[in-house]
Amino acid sequence: MEPDSSMGAYKVGDPAVSPAGRMFLESVHSELYSDLGILLVLIGAILALHFLYYEVAMLKNPTRRTLGLQLSVALASSSFLGLGLFFLYAWAGLYS
Repeated sequence: MEPDSSMGAYKVGDPAVSPAGRMFLESVHSELYSDLGILLVLIGAILALHFLYYEVAMLKNPTRRTLGLQLSVALASSSFLGLGLFFLYAWAGLYS
């Protein structure tokens, strides 16, 4: 019994994915999409929680806030969350 071809992970020749997206998907074996996606989302969530903790802690002493730290943590968190969701969507078959 063959699996249904309309469901499943990303296919390498899928036209629904941009060339930049194909670069990420082709460099990782398709069986690792779920593991990589979960790991990246977990790292992004941890960084987002760190950002939230930092913001709440700085309510007591707002003069110690640094814009560089806030921007770097927010950028890293959104990057990890975005890439993680991208791989989870590819694993779930959104692009096929």
